[in-house]
Amino acid sequence: MKMKITPNKIVGSDRIALSFNDVGKGYTSDSGTQVAALQNINLQIDHGQFVTLVGATGCGKTTLLNLAAGIDTPAIGAISLAEDICPKRDVAYVFQHYTLLPWLKVEHNVAFGLKMRGISRKQRINASGDLLEQVGLKGYEKAWPHELSGGMRQRAAIAQALAINPKLLLMDEPFGALDSSTRRDLQTMLGNLHRDRKMTILFVTHSIDEALILGDRVIVFSEQPGRILEDHKIFLPRPRMRSDDAFTRQLLHIYGLLAETHP
Repeated sequence: MKMKITPNKIVGSDRIALSFNDVGKGYTSDSGTQVAALQNINLQIDHGQFVTLVGATGCGKTTLLNLAAGIDTPAIGAISLAEDICPKRDVAYVFQHYTLLPWLKVEHNVAFGLKMRGISRKQRINASGDLLEQVGLKGYEKAWPHELSGGMRQRAAIAQALAINPKLLLMDEPFGALDSSTRRDLQTMLGNLHRDRKMTILFVTHSIDEALILGDRVIVFSEQPGRILEDHKIFLPRPRMRSDDAFTRQLLHIYGLLAETHP
């Protein structure tokens, strides 16, 4: 069967969904020392783009997600969310560690956000079933979270986030704790969901390979304090092939950037 190739272009639009303008953020360490987490962050993300963030541990990637989510506020600068195309109530967050509620069955975990929005029980359960099928968990609606494998729990967590039909999806190393086979399966699933739903996604990862497979852009961060070393746009057709010379060249380029700041 001939594989369909997506045209070689950057996904997104001229409409900016999220922007960071001269943003800085610091915190106080346990010893009382002031630590700069982010410095001089200027970043604009178009509606519908899949943007990945890579960099060393402690460079501020998760801090950036928390600022985007409104969980934290910048010490300096401003963050703008385009409310007309990306209302705050339509922002969802998928964490590295599973956030399923252990006392709720899988279908009720997925439907939890809809319950908080006053959606009827019948509509919630129908929507939950549809989402679980989309993420490959059909038949596990009545399971408890502890009965699922790590990969299945993360699929359920993604379905939970998708239930509110987010316009902006924030993901903090969601596949970092999974084996390589499960990780690749979920990368494919997420890529398909992004294509079908046209969400804006901001995705933190330590894997340059994963960043290049998934993203339209890779934002490369320096070590602490986190600064943007490069906004790397990916002009590769989808599905991405790790064996392609162009893929390898971009992989080595980003490795080289990070090596310069972390010899």
